Amino acid sequence: QSETIQTRHILLIVSGAFSGLESIIRRRLAAGLPSASLERWDINRLLAQVTTSDLIAYGLEPEFVGRLPVRVACHGLDEGDLFDVLRKSESSLIHQYERAFDAYGISIEFKDDGLRRLAHLASDERTGARGLMTVSERVLRDFKFELPSTGVKRFAVTRALVDDPTAALRQLLAEHEREGRAVMRQLVQEFGERFAKEHGLRSEEHT
Repeated sequence: QSETIQTRHILLIVSGAFSGLESIIRRRLAAGLPSASLERWDINRLLAQVTTSDLIAYGLEPEFVGRLPVRVACHGLDEGDLFDVLRKSESSLIHQYERAFDAYGISIEFKDDGLRRLAHLASDERTGARGLMTVSERVLRDFKFELPSTGVKRFAVTRALVDDPTAALRQLLAEHEREGRAVMRQLVQEFGERFAKEHGLRSEEHT
C-alpha cells in the first residue's frame, strides 16, 4: 500500500559542489558580454548568475529543476572564514584535538598565529572547511603518534610548528630530554646532600 507525504511544512534542500557548472554559465554569458570583462569574473560571481537552462544543460531533469524555486549560490570560505571556524565554532577541530591529546595527559594550546597559518593552508586546498582537517592532520599526525609514549605534558601550536612540524617535534623532544636530565641531576644532588647529612659525611674540594 502506497503512502502519501504532505510536504507543506517540509523544507527540501538540494546542495552540492556542482563542479563544472560555472563553465556552462560562462559560455551562456559570453554571448552578451565582452570576453575580457567576463574573464575577470570569479566562480562565486558566475554561480550567482545560474538559470534554469544552465541547470538543465548541466544534466538535471527539467521536472526536477522546476521544483527548486529558490536558488542560492554560496560563496567559498576565505582565510578569515576558516580562522573563525577554527576559533569560534562549537565543533571546532581545536576541541577535538584538545580531547584527543588530553586522553594521554597532554595539554595542547593553539596560538592565534598557528590557527591563522592553518587557515591559510586550508584555503589553498580549496575544499572549504574540509581543508582544515586535511591540513591539521598533516601537521599534527606525528605529534599524535610520538608524544603519548614520551613524558611531554604540553606543547603549543604556533606558526613555526605549522610551517615545519618535523623540526618542531624534534625540538620539543630534545627540550624534554634536556629537562629530564636536569631534573635527574637535581634529584641526584638532593639525594647526595641528604645522604651526607644523615651519615655525617663531608665532601672536600681538591685543587
